[in-house]
Amino acid sequence: MKTLDFGFDPEMLLEGVRPTPKKKNELLKEIRSEFTEAEEGEDPKFVQLIVDENTVNTFILDFVLVERAFSLRNFMRTDPRFSEALRQMTSDNVALLMPEFGEEFGPGRAVDFYFSLSHSLIEKKIPDPKPSGF
Repeated sequence: MKTLDFGFDPEMLLEGVRPTPKKKNELLKEIRSEFTEAEEGEDPKFVQLIVDENTVNTFILDFVLVERAFSLRNFMRTDPRFSEALRQMTSDNVALLMPEFGEEFGPGRAVDFYFSLSHSLIEKKIPDPKPSGF
């Protein structure tokens, strides 16, 4: 054996952890990579490595395609040290900085912050969102 050819697909690592999200394959680009062939009289390359943009995109898409929203309040409930901060997350305190917030939502209402990159979850909350990429 004069050379070592090795193909790597990040999906091979991830398939044992979770099923491939259905949308993922359509979001990856079709890339045709080829190893360099030795020209006549040239010694063959011992090791060749190709890292294409789908290698990075595979890991980014795993994060982006999570169909969940994460709540700051729910996160803070997991640790009793946040109990006082949770009590302070109200419309009264937000209204100190933004009086119109208090007028619109009323006094004493619980306030929460959500984080999500899921377009389908965001579009339910915000009319006509525009999806963006990295």
